[in-house]
Formats: sequence, structure tokens, C-alpha cells
Amino acid sequence: MVSVDRDAPVLCVLEIEIGASPDQVWAIFTDIAGWVDWMEPITSARLEGPLAPGSIIHWSVAGTDFSAAGMEIPSKLVDVEPGRRLAWQGAVAGLTGTHVWEFEPSGTGTRLTNSESIFGAEDPAKDTIELESFLRYWNAQLKATVEQRYGGGDS
Repeated sequence: MVSVDRDAPVLCVLEIEIGASPDQVWAIFTDIAGWVDWMEPITSARLEGPLAPGSIIHWSVAGTDFSAAGMEIPSKLVDVEPGRRLAWQGAVAGLTGTHVWEFEPSGTGTRLTNSESIFGAEDPAKDTIELESFLRYWNAQLKATVEQRYGGGDS
């Protein structure tokens, strides 16, 4: 099981509570092509192969200050535990990273832990701030989309 590198120069670990079951959150999150419908900075997203280790997610980000903005980001799936965990690794523009999504049942639905570690940043402090902003937004958009679809939470 892969995990983020806690010693990476760029590291972000965030948690959010989502008012829906892990299976409901998983269903929306793993509809990769659907990311463009609810995650505004993502301009394209497609899964090459099945949702399984070795397959590649190709996605692009625009309209952000993040270092990889405007580039296609190929992300190789390395861990897939349906309804529980998805992890990928990738490299773009001299950056290499590991991203882990964990979905755990909680008293209110699902506790999502979203973490990423990155090496190769020219300005780690700046990239950490940008990454945290991007991942906070991604979490909030996923939460709003899931809760709107499944009627959970206060969103």
C-alpha cells in the first residue's frame, strides 16, 4: 500500500466530513470523466483502462496558479480499494508526486482524507500553499456534489 512521503518538501494532508456513505462518495469520485462537471478547474479527465492499479488517469487543470496548471497530468493508479482508498503517482513539469484519497465511515457519513506529497518543486513553500488551496477546493466541491446528489449534510 502506497502512502504519501511525510518528509516531502511539499506535503498536504486534509480531512473533510461528507454527509453521505463512503460508497456514495466513491461513486461520484471514481466517475473520472465526470470530474469536469463538478470540479471547475479540471478541463478534461479520462481513465485509460479499468479502475485498477496500472491504469492511467489523464487530466488537465486550468485557471489556477498551481505549477501544473494548463498541462495534462498523467496519474498512474497504484492502489484501488473500492469504497475505501484510491492512490496514484505521477510526474509533470519536473514534479513527482503521490496522491492518496481515503474514505472512512464516520458518524455523519464519510471522513475523506486527501493527501499529496510532491518532490521537485522550485519553491516548496509557495507550492505547498497552492496545493493546499487546490485540495481544499477539490474537497469542498466533492462534498457539495455528493451531498446535493444524495441529500446529506447542510450543503
